[in-house]
Amino acid sequence: MADIFNGGTVKLFYNLDTANQNVISSGNIEIENVATFPTFSISDSANKIETYDSEYTRTVVGDKAIGDLEIVVNYRPDSETHQFLDSAYDNKTEFQLIVNYIEDQDAGKVEAVIVSGNINSRMISGDKDDVVRMTYTYSPRTIISMGTRLIPPVLRRGDYGVGSDGTPDYPQYSPQEAEGNAFVMIPAADLDNPAGTDLYGIELVSQPTGQSNTNLMLTDSGDLRIYARNNTTPWSRVYTSGESDTLYLSKANNLSDLDNVITARSNLGILSTTENDSRYMIGSRNLSELTDVAAARTKLGILDTIGNDARYLKSASNLSDLASVTTSKVNLQVDRLQQNSTLTHVFTQDKTKSLVIDNNGKWGGYNSTTGAYIPLGVTEGGTGAWNASGARQNFELERYNQSSSETYIQSPDRQKYLTISNTAFGMWNTQANAFIPLGLAQGGTGSLTISGARANLQIDRLQQQDNGTFVRGNGTSNIGLFVMDGTWGAMNLGSGARIALPINNGGTGALDVDGARNNLGLGKIQNANFGGVFADTWSDATLYNGGIIASTLYNTSSGVRSIGRLYTEIQSDGIPKTTIHSGDGATRNAYLQFYSNGLLSGIETLGVSGKSRTGTLAVVDRMTVGTPGDATALGARSIAIGDSDTGLAQRSDGVLDVYCDSTAITTFTPSNIQMQRQLRIAADPTNAPIDVGTRTTGSGSFITGIVSGGGGWASWRDRPAGIIVQPAGENQVSSIWKCTQWGKSHYAAMGVYNPNPASDPVGTMVNLSCEGQGWYFYGSSGNATGVGWVSSSDQRLRTNIKPITGALDKLIKLNGYTYNKRSSFVEDEYTTTTHEAGLIAQEVQKVLPEAVTEASPDGMLGVSSYGVQALIINASKELNTKVEAQAKTIMVISEHIQDQQQQIDALKALVQSLITK
Repeated sequence: MADIFNGGTVKLFYNLDTANQNVISSGNIEIENVATFPTFSISDSANKIETYDSEYTRTVVGDKAIGDLEIVVNYRPDSETHQFLDSAYDNKTEFQLIVNYIEDQDAGKVEAVIVSGNINSRMISGDKDDVVRMTYTYSPRTIISMGTRLIPPVLRRGDYGVGSDGTPDYPQYSPQEAEGNAFVMIPAADLDNPAGTDLYGIELVSQPTGQSNTNLMLTDSGDLRIYARNNTTPWSRVYTSGESDTLYLSKANNLSDLDNVITARSNLGILSTTENDSRYMIGSRNLSELTDVAAARTKLGILDTIGNDARYLKSASNLSDLASVTTSKVNLQVDRLQQNSTLTHVFTQDKTKSLVIDNNGKWGGYNSTTGAYIPLGVTEGGTGAWNASGARQNFELERYNQSSSETYIQSPDRQKYLTISNTAFGMWNTQANAFIPLGLAQGGTGSLTISGARANLQIDRLQQQDNGTFVRGNGTSNIGLFVMDGTWGAMNLGSGARIALPINNGGTGALDVDGARNNLGLGKIQNANFGGVFADTWSDATLYNGGIIASTLYNTSSGVRSIGRLYTEIQSDGIPKTTIHSGDGATRNAYLQFYSNGLLSGIETLGVSGKSRTGTLAVVDRMTVGTPGDATALGARSIAIGDSDTGLAQRSDGVLDVYCDSTAITTFTPSNIQMQRQLRIAADPTNAPIDVGTRTTGSGSFITGIVSGGGGWASWRDRPAGIIVQPAGENQVSSIWKCTQWGKSHYAAMGVYNPNPASDPVGTMVNLSCEGQGWYFYGSSGNATGVGWVSSSDQRLRTNIKPITGALDKLIKLNGYTYNKRSSFVEDEYTTTTHEAGLIAQEVQKVLPEAVTEASPDGMLGVSSYGVQALIINASKELNTKVEAQAKTIMVISEHIQDQQQQIDALKALVQSLITK
């Protein structure tokens, strides 16, 4: 008889990874409070086609259509899964929907459908008296999977080489052939190993069993070698760049590293120069190597000289071999061109006029009818005249005249000339027979002499000569200013002696540097006092420095002993800074820089004989405290303490690592402290080593963390735990936790008794104690003991209350047994066996399934004693009803018997009386 599926095991999941193909995955999130059974449907579209020559019709099946699927939930706004569905509808997010219909853990299979799509509508229903429900209409687009799928097993460290480190606990994974994608090791001695040394790498499985898998492997030690293969090719060596240098030709060697040049040419299908010379014609030999010239001409479609002479006009004949010159000129449209020994004519169409060129150089338009030249008009670029006078009149240039020695322009009255000769120019008055000077208003000097011009221009006090330019104080003074090549100043123009510019006129009062410095109080042996020294510089360049204040110590031979400079600058970091430069003038230089943000750099070692106190100490990169040679190996932004690889280092913003001997022990982040090693606290054994204060919120706790689960209940020894307590010895009780308010009372505690198996057969026991007389024991035999057990049974907690019917018949089907019971399904070294009496859960499940539950993920069944008690009570009541009915029947029968006995007694008396008579 087939199993009956009632839909109670259906679960809905969503997954944002639309490429997911796993029915059971960590990315699958179960949708809470699903209210109705989800219906999934697929239909085919079909078209009927009538055929004219047949009485039958054909049906063509088209594409499959996936029906919409409704997700109905008892809506809770605070549910994260319901919030996701709302967000997916609002944002039109595509996601996977996984429908698990039947999940059979015993068989390791699940009936499921995976589709990809999105929610296209939603509707809310319900009111204050009804459950509020939200209906989401999900439209599948693609079916990812449908049918029975295997439930993947739990992956543990070491499986398929994941997390293997070669230790006995996690050995390397070395299968003959991996059953799935894995991290593998191929030992050196393995016949499948191409390297002769241990290989480590990955093995990919994507084909049926019996074929070679795909591998990418590296050598474990020695020279780095890489090997690869797929399921259809053998092992191939993948060469590194260093190996390629010895394996391939180098570009820089220009093929000089070829092993055999002849073999290389043969492989490339090319010939050497000698072979080419013997096989082909050389260009410099001008085709003299042809073996059949006539055949070559025929192949090229060309003629020899004799053939060309007979077919074409020869250049040497100069067209004398034309059949008709006149016809040729007409054909060439050059018949209007005529020539003789002295003239060349280009005629008009009517042949009456021509453009003529004579051997004597004359040319122009010629009227053959009149026999005269035609002047070229002004509009055609000519003069419109036969002579110079007429041309000048036509061009309005009759006032312009020129000769071999002079060019002049006449005034309208022809009395004055603007003249230019080979040696002079100016305005000439023909009446005065003299030049007219150019006035000051016209940009001239108003004089025909140098002295008059200087006077007119008021520069007669300016004197210039070959050795300089001089300006006198007045017309008679010998004191003046001078400008010579490279120098200027005041001078006695009579003697040539220079005069120093006094201090009160802005000078130095001296003619040399030392005198000037002494006059200004800045001599080498003088002390100078300043209210301030400004060494200013102006620049918009990205990298630039300000003015420099320098100090140098010389020896008596003027050699530099020490040099120091102070200046401001901006370097590539863009931060203004003040720099102090100290050097010996040769090779040793040091730069101390004080940044505008308060940082100080450039100090290799800061020696302080006493205490050094500062409000803030900023170290740009790394810092050492008591390390030999100030060495640090912790990288950037670190403090080494005691030795180079112990101290503190900032990994990134807000992340600080603590190192001991190059090992990161602890990491401090804004949210937590991460320990990479075991934390041991050597504290006073009478007090708590850690006091975390008061926790107030729902997420508050003394210790929190994620514990990876897996396996069945029987695997509890192998799973990690939130707390591990190691007893100090055997035959003693260890407290796991205790709830105490100091000064008031001890409220509750949990303890574990670990016996000596050889001397104490009772076994391990777990105890829960409460204030007063409350205590509960859980033994290794599986039994629990307490002062009393009370289960909640308030009618207000129950709905759908129905009496158990047919209880007596159901009870009769149950049997009591004595048996030996193991503590786990799979027997191992931890399994215990006890002799007990009781019921079989499978028998109870057949008559009263409500009294049987799965007590563990591995399907272990348990029986509720209260459920059996309820069955016994109702069976007793049914039995009591039967007993009462039977008692009534017995009473009626007894009354009948009494009546019958009375009748019998009466009959006996009657018979006796008859006999007596």
